[in-house]
Amino acid sequence: MLDARTGGPIWERSTGGRVCRSPAFTADGRELLVATWVEAIDRLDARDGRRIASVNGIYSQVWTGSTSPDGTGFAAGGRSASLATFPSDASTEPLAVAL
Repeated sequence: MLDARTGGPIWERSTGGRVCRSPAFTADGRELLVATWVEAIDRLDARDGRRIASVNGIYSQVWTGSTSPDGTGFAAGGRSASLATFPSDASTEPLAVAL
């Protein structure tokens, strides 16, 4: 991540060999969504680059991601010509079910 005023680095993150594409900021600017070729969208903290979640659901290489203008969700498109939509707080954590 580079500072827009100075061009200097704010943070740098190793991708661990993952191909990352199509970065997109969320509407509030707090997160950066990055499409990966390992069937996931990575949600990164825009301030420090920490991975918040790696969201799966495309089931092919993810080529692009885009956030909704109102900040309620994002979409991802993949190599298999698929499109998936997710809520803005999507996570890899399983949902808890209370019985």
